[in-house]
Parts: sequence; structure tokens; C-alpha cells
Amino acid sequence: MNRTFLFLGAFGLAVIGGGALYLTGGQKSTAIEMAAADSRTPEQLIDAARASFLGEGTAQNDVTGAALILQAAATGDEQAIGYAGTLYMGGIGVEHSVTKAREWLAKSTDAEAQALAEALLTFEAVLATMPEEQAELQKAMDESDARESIRASFLAALERQKLAAAETAAGDEAGNAVFVMPEGEPGVAEGYEGDPGVADGDTYEEDAQESGDTVSGEPQE
Repeated sequence: MNRTFLFLGAFGLAVIGGGALYLTGGQKSTAIEMAAADSRTPEQLIDAARASFLGEGTAQNDVTGAALILQAAATGDEQAIGYAGTLYMGGIGVEHSVTKAREWLAKSTDAEAQALAEALLTFEAVLATMPEEQAELQKAMDESDARESIRASFLAALERQKLAAAETAAGDEAGNAVFVMPEGEPGVAEGYEGDPGVADGDTYEEDAQESGDTVSGEPQE
């Protein structure tokens, strides 16, 4: 399985922002409705989401990309599930939510995702013991930096996977290439790959017998 959680390991649980993104609720609703009407496979949805996040062949839009990832994750696709947890961790195209990030990561069979889900559960438990004002301050701490850092790592991971997919496709294409023998090579009788001086189906011995020459140094009777 492709690792989709490695870039999250460098972040401490304290750098988890709170609140909504600058994107409007209307934009989110439209993107989610568009994704809901989509019938593409999880792999196709992830490819389309990658294009939206990176702005390749379409307008760059985190909200649309996130909606497509969530649709793919809803099918149980392992890679999309990891991405969904990441999106909620960083508030990328969705409203930041530690709880939803934990819930998605807990669905994964990946050991790193499971460990991160447990860490988020612990973080939520610690926040629950704090006075409300202090807990809100803790959640809001470094919100902007956390979001931008996670988003940058997420986009870098998408770029790496795009390049890996292109290299795999190029390798498959090269492996399926068929070598075509040239036609009409001069000096070679058609259908014969041996000595051009011998007609197809003949042998050196037969030629020698017909001409009275010797074969293997012995005269012919």
C-alpha cells in the first residue's frame, strides 16, 4: 500500500487549528453535490481530485478536490481514506476537525494511520480536561501555520505519486512494445534466415552433390 501518512508524522498534536476555512458554505455544498452525482471509480476520483488540488487541466480548487476524495473514501478505498484524514487534519477543502480526521484514520488498515488516530484520540481527551477558554486557545494555536504546512506536504505527496504513476505507465508502454522485423532485406531469400546464397529448403550437401563438389573434404561418387 502507498504510504499517505508519512508527512503527518512531523507535526505535533499541538499544531491543530480550529474553525472553518475561508471558503464559503455555498461552494462546499455545490462541490459535494457534484461529487455525489459522479459515477467514476475510486482511482478515477482520486486522479480528478489530484488535478483539482494541483490545478492541472482545471481550475485549482481545494473544495472540489476534497469532495472527490471523500466520495472515493466512502467506497472504502484505502488511499482515499488516508487522504480524507489528512484533509480534516489540515482543514484542506473541508472544515478543520480533529474528530473527523480521527474517525477517517481509524477506518484505515494501515498501522501508521491507526497510531495517528490513537494519538488524536488522546489529544481530544487532554483538551476535554482543560478549562474551555484554555482548550480553545490550544486548538487555535498556530492554526494558519499548521494548515499551510500540512497542505504543502499533502500537495508534495500528490506530486510524487503523479510522477510515480507516469513512470509506471511509461515502463508498461515500453514493456508492451513489439519489435517489427524489416521487410525485403536484400540478399536473403524470403522465409529463410540463414545463408543468403542457399535457396529456401536446400542444404549445402544438396548443392554440393548437384555441382560435383565435395562435402566434408570427401569426393562424391
